[in-house]
Amino acid sequence: MTREPPWLAKPETGELSVTTRPLGNKMKVAIVGTGMAGLATGYLLQHDELQRYSVTLFEKGDRISLDAASVTLMDERDGTCSRVDLPMRAFAGGFYSSLMAMYDHLGIRYHAKRFLFAFADVARHEERIDEEKSPSLLSAAAATTTSPYFIHSSNNHRLLPIRPPGADAIGHFLEVVFVLACYAWFTLCCFVVEPRARESYGTYLKRTRVPRRFVDRYLVPLMSSVATCSHEELLASPASDLTGYQRQGFGKDHFVVSHGVQDVVSALSEGQDIRLSSEVLRVEPCGSRVRLVWRTGRGDGDLVEEMFDRVVLAVDPGAVAKVFDPLRSTMSRIPTRIVESAVLRGADEFAKLRVTEHSYKQHDTAAFDAQVADTLLLRSRFTGTERGYTEALHTISCGALVATSIAGGGFDELKPLHRASFWRVLRTPESREVVNDVMINRPEKHGRYPILRRGEYAGWHNGDDGVWLAGGWCWDGMVLLEGCIVSAVRVAQDFGVRIPWESPS
Repeated sequence: MTREPPWLAKPETGELSVTTRPLGNKMKVAIVGTGMAGLATGYLLQHDELQRYSVTLFEKGDRISLDAASVTLMDERDGTCSRVDLPMRAFAGGFYSSLMAMYDHLGIRYHAKRFLFAFADVARHEERIDEEKSPSLLSAAAATTTSPYFIHSSNNHRLLPIRPPGADAIGHFLEVVFVLACYAWFTLCCFVVEPRARESYGTYLKRTRVPRRFVDRYLVPLMSSVATCSHEELLASPASDLTGYQRQGFGKDHFVVSHGVQDVVSALSEGQDIRLSSEVLRVEPCGSRVRLVWRTGRGDGDLVEEMFDRVVLAVDPGAVAKVFDPLRSTMSRIPTRIVESAVLRGADEFAKLRVTEHSYKQHDTAAFDAQVADTLLLRSRFTGTERGYTEALHTISCGALVATSIAGGGFDELKPLHRASFWRVLRTPESREVVNDVMINRPEKHGRYPILRRGEYAGWHNGDDGVWLAGGWCWDGMVLLEGCIVSAVRVAQDFGVRIPWESPS
């Protein structure tokens, strides 16, 4: 097939330049996006044993996106610094096996982290009264003093749940018995009762007769904070996502990267050709190659095009639809929403915190940190529009509070030290089928994740037109960092690259 020449008609606005690079016999690969999936894919291709690929990563922001929202806070009283990752990236053993295998290969230090999960509820009648007068997060001080109705310790560092302030001993004992019995039943169901095809999480819980009170007060608030979606969106998600998460993570510890996600960025990005402030506008198949058009700088920068042999889109479905016409319609069937996080001053009104330099190398505090339990307050809130969602409020030892909410809204009035927003890809039984139809393009298996055979779907499949997809949503599971690594591995395998942290088969 004849290759098209590397030219493009001048657009209505901006100047277009053409860049070419003689690369010998190496195949030119462009990766769009510098999140976990984009960086991991670039790392794997860059470390191909046969050195067959020349890889370029494109990022529209001025920082690598995996760590772009993280900040370092300095306490002006004593000069101590604390690294705050946004969003918080704790991960559980079992479910995150691919992520942890990559960390081990890279020499990334991580350690078990203790959390106190505190469940609280904002009364429905109070919400209706206060919603118009108050921001979605009432105040940082109020957030930390909301009285919880149950407190659970992760990593089994407390034998029994902690009795909440004001709870009587008998009532607390009966609640503990109820929660333990319900959790045992729910876990048993996850192991022995397989979800049906296209069955939602809510339908599965009803079918397995998990008590509604346990679902509303414990399961839904906790898992909606993990998935950062409303309660209704969680219950509408595929049952297989949640049961798989429960089975694989059952009884496993929670971990955090010891020095923050900046260590991961440093390890994955070393030696890679990363073009920051380069917004990709179009990805166009041209015979056996792919044309990339991007804008340099911000807003009014020059337009540039370059021909690549292969392109990997490691971005959210909305961004894929915007730049790649063959998937515009398909991506519209995958729901997304914006999630907001903010760093707020905590209950300590005397804390004097300010954001300092973007990158900060902490001292090795893993041994001490493993003994300290952070409090993660999960507040269920109810509104007329969202009906129900969970605000996750994570206390930081320096006196700050990290708030994550699908509502956002009130962060301005709280004068946050730092804020960021993220696209969250949601899952439904329908969107699960759409993703599987697009991503599943070969019959073999990768590790513990079966890759199903193609069904009757006759549309675009991963790798068609020389274009691949990668990301936390590009696999059959919850949209979390594990999906980023699994999808990156699958792209590398399609390219014939051996995965260095996997044993040869």
